[in-house]
Amino acid sequence: MHYFIANLCCNLKFIGEPFQKVQLEVHKLLSGRTVVGHSLKNDFKVLSLSHTRKMTRDTATYLPFRKILNLSRTPSLKLLAKQLLGIDIQNGEHDSIVDARVAMRLYVLHRKQWENYVRSRNR
Repeated sequence: MHYFIANLCCNLKFIGEPFQKVQLEVHKLLSGRTVVGHSLKNDFKVLSLSHTRKMTRDTATYLPFRKILNLSRTPSLKLLAKQLLGIDIQNGEHDSIVDARVAMRLYVLHRKQWENYVRSRNR
């Protein structure tokens, strides 16, 4: 299975490139891959792209995380990192690479349960 970590696709080679070119490159990178990140709908919206739900692992919308933390609202990545990984992030400056790595750590830690959850929802 191929995974794509949100926020790591956009590197300096795209600075100054036309939006359509960047959008096409990102679309190619995502095609056929499982995308892991937090609040991915925002990233997809900015890029005017969509991705199938069954190929998306979004830590913001994974309902078992809400149940574990007894939340009715969408959990922030900062809260998930603190409560589920025991680490502090987003103190001061916001780092998209750290965010992407934390989202991937959360996914990897819960991969088996998450994939079972996805399979049960896609039946």
